[in-house]
Amino acid sequence: MLVNIRILNIDKSSLLLVDLSELKIQILCLTEIWADRDNLPEIENYQLGNHFSRSHYSGGGVGIWLRDGMSCKILDLSEHCLEREFETCGILLNCGGRQLLVLNVYRSPNSNFNVFLDKINVILDRLYKSNRYILLCGDINIDPNTDLNLNDSLSNMLTSYGLLPKVDCSTRVSSSSAYIIDQIYTNFACNKAVVMPNTVSDHETILINLASEAPTPFMNCEKHLFTRNNFDNFFTDLQHEKWESVYKNLGFQEKFNIFYKTISNVTYISCNQAS
Repeated sequence: MLVNIRILNIDKSSLLLVDLSELKIQILCLTEIWADRDNLPEIENYQLGNHFSRSHYSGGGVGIWLRDGMSCKILDLSEHCLEREFETCGILLNCGGRQLLVLNVYRSPNSNFNVFLDKINVILDRLYKSNRYILLCGDINIDPNTDLNLNDSLSNMLTSYGLLPKVDCSTRVSSSSAYIIDQIYTNFACNKAVVMPNTVSDHETILINLASEAPTPFMNCEKHLFTRNNFDNFFTDLQHEKWESVYKNLGFQEKFNIFYKTISNVTYISCNQAS
Protein backbone atom coordinates (compact mmCIF):
# COMPACT_ATOMS: atom_id res chain seq x y z
CA MET A 1 0.00 0.00 0.00
CA LEU A 2 1.30 3.45 -0.99
CA VAL A 3 0.12 6.75 0.48
CA ASN A 4 1.50 10.28 0.48
CA ILE A 5 0.61 10.85 4.13
CA ARG A 6 1.43 14.58 4.30
CA ILE A 7 2.86 14.21 7.84
CA LEU A 8 2.72 11.05 9.88
CA ASN A 9 1.50 11.89 13.39
CA ILE A 10 -0.37 10.00 16.12
CA ASP A 11 -3.81 10.96 14.81
CA LYS A 12 -3.04 9.89 11.26
CA SER A 13 -1.37 6.65 12.36
CA SER A 14 -4.59 5.71 14.18
CA LEU A 15 -6.72 6.46 11.11
CA LEU A 16 -4.26 4.62 8.91
CA LEU A 17 -4.47 1.54 11.12
CA VAL A 18 -8.15 1.09 10.21
CA ASP A 19 -7.34 0.67 6.52
CA LEU A 20 -4.29 -1.47 7.26
CA SER A 21 -6.33 -3.89 9.37
CA GLU A 22 -9.30 -4.13 7.01
CA LEU A 23 -7.17 -4.60 3.91
CA LYS A 24 -4.62 -6.94 5.55
CA ILE A 25 -1.71 -4.87 4.25
CA GLN A 26 1.73 -6.53 4.42
CA ILE A 27 3.96 -3.72 3.10
CA LEU A 28 3.22 -0.05 3.72
CA CYS A 29 5.08 2.71 1.84
CA LEU A 30 4.55 6.31 2.97
CA THR A 31 5.89 9.50 1.41
CA GLU A 32 6.11 12.97 2.96
CA ILE A 33 6.33 11.57 6.49
CA TRP A 34 7.64 14.94 7.77
CA ALA A 35 9.45 13.39 10.76
CA ASP A 36 12.77 11.88 11.77
CA ARG A 37 13.20 8.44 13.30
CA ASP A 38 12.85 9.63 16.89
CA ASN A 39 9.57 11.41 16.18
CA LEU A 40 7.83 8.79 14.06
CA PRO A 41 4.76 7.42 15.86
CA GLU A 42 4.36 3.68 16.22
CA ILE A 43 1.92 1.95 13.89
CA GLU A 44 0.30 -0.92 15.75
CA ASN A 45 1.16 -4.38 14.36
CA TYR A 46 3.77 -2.88 12.03
CA GLN A 47 7.53 -2.43 12.22
CA LEU A 48 9.58 0.23 10.50
CA GLY A 49 11.70 -1.45 7.84
CA ASN A 50 13.62 1.58 6.58
CA HIS A 51 13.20 5.33 6.17
CA PHE A 52 14.80 8.59 5.07
CA SER A 53 14.16 11.88 6.84
CA ARG A 54 15.36 15.38 6.01
CA SER A 55 17.98 17.14 8.08
CA HIS A 56 18.07 20.61 6.52
CA TYR A 57 14.57 21.26 5.18
CA SER A 58 11.12 20.68 6.61
CA GLY A 59 8.66 18.14 5.19
CA GLY A 60 9.48 15.33 2.79
CA GLY A 61 10.89 11.99 3.79
CA VAL A 62 9.88 8.40 3.01
CA GLY A 63 9.40 5.18 4.96
CA ILE A 64 8.62 1.49 4.50
CA TRP A 65 6.75 -0.47 7.17
CA LEU A 66 6.27 -4.26 7.35
CA ARG A 67 3.67 -6.27 9.19
CA ASP A 68 5.04 -7.72 12.44
CA GLY A 69 6.75 -11.05 11.89
CA MET A 70 8.15 -10.18 8.48
CA SER A 71 11.90 -9.81 8.06
CA CYS A 72 13.92 -7.83 5.55
CA LYS A 73 17.39 -6.67 4.68
CA ILE A 74 17.80 -2.92 5.12
CA LEU A 75 19.53 -1.14 2.24
CA ASP A 76 21.61 1.93 3.03
CA LEU A 77 20.85 4.33 0.17
CA SER A 78 21.54 7.53 2.10
CA GLU A 79 24.54 8.45 -0.06
CA HIS A 80 22.18 8.79 -3.03
CA CYS A 81 19.60 10.98 -1.26
CA LEU A 82 19.43 14.70 -1.90
CA GLU A 83 16.74 16.56 0.02
CA ARG A 84 13.87 17.75 -2.19
CA GLU A 85 15.51 16.40 -5.38
CA PHE A 86 15.61 12.69 -4.58
CA GLU A 87 14.61 10.99 -1.32
CA THR A 88 14.49 7.22 -1.06
CA CYS A 89 14.77 4.15 1.13
CA GLY A 90 14.81 0.46 0.24
CA ILE A 91 14.58 -3.07 1.57
CA LEU A 92 15.02 -6.62 0.29
CA LEU A 93 12.42 -9.30 1.05
CA ASN A 94 12.10 -12.99 0.25
CA CYS A 95 9.23 -13.53 -2.20
CA GLY A 96 8.49 -17.04 -3.44
CA GLY A 97 12.12 -18.07 -3.35
CA ARG A 98 13.31 -14.88 -5.04
CA GLN A 99 14.34 -11.54 -3.67
CA LEU A 100 11.89 -8.64 -3.87
CA LEU A 101 13.50 -5.20 -3.94
CA VAL A 102 11.17 -2.49 -2.62
CA LEU A 103 12.17 1.13 -3.27
CA ASN A 104 10.11 4.07 -2.01
CA VAL A 105 10.92 7.49 -3.50
CA TYR A 106 9.82 11.10 -3.20
CA ARG A 107 10.55 14.05 -5.48
CA SER A 108 9.41 17.54 -4.51
CA PRO A 109 7.41 19.56 -7.07
CA ASN A 110 9.55 21.68 -9.42
CA SER A 111 12.80 20.10 -8.21
CA ASN A 112 15.63 19.17 -10.60
CA PHE A 113 14.28 16.32 -12.72
CA ASN A 114 17.67 15.38 -14.18
CA VAL A 115 19.11 14.83 -10.70
CA PHE A 116 16.13 12.64 -9.86
CA LEU A 117 16.48 10.63 -13.06
CA ASP A 118 20.23 10.14 -12.69
CA LYS A 119 19.96 8.96 -9.09
CA ILE A 120 17.24 6.40 -9.81
CA ASN A 121 19.33 5.09 -12.69
CA VAL A 122 22.43 4.75 -10.49
CA ILE A 123 20.51 2.87 -7.78
CA LEU A 124 18.80 0.52 -10.24
CA ASP A 125 22.09 -0.14 -12.01
CA ARG A 126 23.63 -1.03 -8.65
CA LEU A 127 20.78 -3.23 -7.38
CA TYR A 128 19.34 -4.78 -10.54
CA LYS A 129 19.63 -8.55 -11.01
CA SER A 130 17.88 -10.51 -13.72
CA ASN A 131 16.24 -12.86 -11.20
CA ARG A 132 15.24 -10.17 -8.68
CA TYR A 133 11.72 -8.75 -8.50
CA ILE A 134 11.59 -4.95 -8.24
CA LEU A 135 8.80 -2.76 -6.90
CA LEU A 136 9.49 0.94 -7.23
CA CYS A 137 6.87 3.28 -5.81
CA GLY A 138 6.40 6.80 -4.51
CA ASP A 139 5.26 10.34 -5.17
CA ILE A 140 7.33 11.52 -8.13
CA ASN A 141 5.26 14.60 -8.99
CA ILE A 142 5.28 13.77 -12.69
CA ASP A 143 1.89 13.43 -14.35
CA PRO A 144 1.96 11.36 -17.58
CA ASN A 145 -0.85 13.42 -19.09
CA THR A 146 0.68 16.87 -18.55
CA ASP A 147 4.43 16.33 -18.02
CA LEU A 148 4.84 14.47 -21.29
CA ASN A 149 8.56 14.93 -21.89
CA LEU A 150 9.55 14.22 -18.30
CA ASN A 151 7.35 11.14 -18.21
CA ASP A 152 8.79 9.87 -21.51
CA SER A 153 12.34 10.23 -20.21
CA LEU A 154 11.51 8.45 -16.95
CA SER A 155 9.58 5.69 -18.72
CA ASN A 156 12.38 5.07 -21.23
CA MET A 157 14.91 4.65 -18.44
CA LEU A 158 12.69 2.45 -16.24
CA THR A 159 11.67 0.27 -19.18
CA SER A 160 15.33 -0.61 -19.70
CA TYR A 161 15.06 -2.40 -16.32
CA GLY A 162 11.72 -3.99 -17.22
CA LEU A 163 9.79 -1.63 -14.93
CA LEU A 164 6.27 -0.72 -16.05
CA PRO A 165 3.70 1.57 -14.38
CA LYS A 166 0.69 0.04 -12.59
CA VAL A 167 -1.34 3.17 -11.79
CA ASP A 168 -3.60 4.65 -14.48
CA CYS A 169 -6.10 6.59 -12.32
CA SER A 170 -5.70 10.02 -10.75
CA THR A 171 -4.00 9.92 -7.36
CA ARG A 172 -4.45 13.55 -6.37
CA VAL A 173 -7.83 15.09 -7.14
CA SER A 174 -9.20 18.53 -6.36
CA SER A 175 -12.21 20.51 -7.53
CA SER A 176 -10.17 21.89 -10.43
CA SER A 177 -7.55 19.25 -11.25
CA ALA A 178 -6.70 15.55 -11.28
CA TYR A 179 -3.17 14.17 -11.60
CA ILE A 180 -1.39 10.82 -11.56
CA ILE A 181 1.66 11.86 -9.53
CA ASP A 182 1.93 8.80 -7.25
CA GLN A 183 3.01 5.66 -9.07
CA ILE A 184 4.01 2.01 -8.65
CA TYR A 185 6.33 0.27 -11.12
CA THR A 186 7.13 -3.45 -11.22
CA ASN A 187 9.30 -5.66 -13.41
CA PHE A 188 6.99 -8.66 -13.00
CA ALA A 189 3.44 -9.49 -13.99
CA CYS A 190 0.75 -8.45 -11.52
CA ASN A 191 -2.63 -6.75 -11.57
CA LYS A 192 -3.06 -3.04 -12.10
CA ALA A 193 -3.03 -0.99 -8.92
CA VAL A 194 -6.31 0.01 -7.26
CA VAL A 195 -6.75 3.68 -6.31
CA MET A 196 -9.12 4.51 -3.46
CA PRO A 197 -9.91 7.49 -1.19
CA ASN A 198 -8.77 7.74 2.42
CA THR A 199 -9.21 9.97 5.47
CA VAL A 200 -5.56 10.80 6.08
CA SER A 201 -4.38 12.76 3.03
CA ASP A 202 -5.27 14.74 -0.08
CA HIS A 203 -3.53 11.97 -2.04
CA GLU A 204 -5.39 8.73 -2.75
CA THR A 205 -4.40 5.34 -1.35
CA ILE A 206 -2.83 2.97 -3.89
CA LEU A 207 -3.12 -0.79 -3.44
CA ILE A 208 -1.42 -3.55 -5.40
CA ASN A 209 -1.75 -7.28 -4.86
CA LEU A 210 1.52 -9.19 -5.08
CA ALA A 211 0.40 -12.29 -3.21
CA SER A 212 -2.40 -13.75 -5.34
CA GLU A 213 0.21 -16.01 -6.93
CA ALA A 214 3.98 -16.10 -6.93
CA PRO A 215 4.82 -13.22 -9.31
CA THR A 216 5.91 -14.12 -12.80
CA PRO A 217 8.95 -12.19 -14.02
CA PHE A 218 8.15 -9.63 -16.68
CA MET A 219 9.39 -11.34 -19.81
CA ASN A 220 7.92 -9.16 -22.57
CA CYS A 221 11.28 -8.09 -23.92
CA GLU A 222 12.26 -7.65 -27.55
CA LYS A 223 15.16 -9.51 -29.09
CA HIS A 224 16.80 -8.07 -32.17
CA LEU A 225 18.43 -10.13 -34.88
CA PHE A 226 21.84 -8.58 -35.49
CA THR A 227 22.94 -10.15 -38.76
CA ARG A 228 25.16 -8.54 -41.39
CA ASN A 229 22.15 -8.07 -43.68
CA ASN A 230 20.15 -6.40 -40.89
CA PHE A 231 23.07 -4.16 -39.99
CA ASP A 232 23.19 -3.03 -43.63
CA ASN A 233 19.44 -2.38 -43.52
CA PHE A 234 19.86 -0.42 -40.31
CA PHE A 235 22.53 1.90 -41.74
CA THR A 236 20.59 2.36 -44.98
CA ASP A 237 17.37 3.22 -43.15
CA LEU A 238 19.23 5.57 -40.84
CA GLN A 239 20.69 7.46 -43.77
CA HIS A 240 17.19 8.17 -45.05
CA GLU A 241 15.92 9.52 -41.73
CA LYS A 242 15.08 13.20 -41.60
CA TRP A 243 16.38 14.92 -38.47
CA GLU A 244 14.81 18.37 -38.90
CA SER A 245 12.84 18.01 -35.66
CA VAL A 246 16.06 17.42 -33.69
CA TYR A 247 17.55 20.68 -35.00
CA LYS A 248 14.52 22.75 -34.11
CA ASN A 249 14.71 25.20 -31.22
CA LEU A 250 13.84 22.59 -28.59
CA GLY A 251 15.26 21.82 -25.17
CA PHE A 252 17.85 19.10 -24.71
CA GLN A 253 15.34 16.63 -23.28
CA GLU A 254 12.94 17.03 -26.21
CA LYS A 255 15.80 16.54 -28.68
CA PHE A 256 16.94 13.40 -26.86
CA ASN A 257 13.41 11.93 -26.82
CA ILE A 258 13.03 12.42 -30.58
CA PHE A 259 16.48 10.94 -31.23
CA TYR A 260 15.82 7.95 -28.93
CA LYS A 261 12.46 7.15 -30.52
CA THR A 262 13.89 7.41 -34.03
CA ILE A 263 16.80 5.06 -33.28
CA SER A 264 14.43 2.63 -31.54
CA ASN A 265 12.04 2.58 -34.49
CA VAL A 266 14.80 2.05 -37.04
CA THR A 267 16.31 -0.72 -34.93
CA TYR A 268 12.94 -2.43 -34.55
CA ILE A 269 12.21 -2.32 -38.29
CA SER A 270 15.70 -3.25 -39.50
CA CYS A 271 16.84 -5.79 -36.92
CA ASN A 272 13.73 -7.95 -36.48
CA GLN A 273 13.92 -9.39 -39.96
CA ALA A 274 15.09 -12.90 -40.75
CA SER A 275 18.14 -13.01 -43.00
